[in-house]
Amino acid sequence: MKIILLQDVAKVGRKYEVKIVADGFSRNNLIPRGLAWPATPANISRIAELKKPTVEKQTAENVDFDKLIQLIKEEAPIIKQKANDAGHLFAGLHEKDIAEILSKKFNQRVNPDWIKIEKPLKTVGEHEIVLNLKDKQISIKLMIEKI
Repeated sequence: MKIILLQDVAKVGRKYEVKIVADGFSRNNLIPRGLAWPATPANISRIAELKKPTVEKQTAENVDFDKLIQLIKEEAPIIKQKANDAGHLFAGLHEKDIAEILSKKFNQRVNPDWIKIEKPLKTVGEHEIVLNLKDKQISIKLMIEKI
């Protein structure tokens, strides 16, 4: 049976994709739980209308991400944080904290989901972080200095 997914479903597909699944799986699981609609012409046109805001949001997010990358290339980010004499920060920096600091510094919206770090940053010095948006990925150096 052909269905349109209304949410991401593990091992089936992503939101708004049209997929072919077993009839019983769609009738007994996906459709009753509100995870999918049958792929009729009327439902396909309804999904096209529902996708418009999502596509516009993704386009705006791509533009913001590209602006941020350009700003970082022009000026390497330096973050000043409180640290002890040994160079350990009093509070570790997580993705959310880094996003807030970068958005204030560059006056640009930064989504915490774009930032990938292995573990919270807890020391003064140069750290490598990855900015990632779908297929775009860039590694940048972030300098943390003691106040």
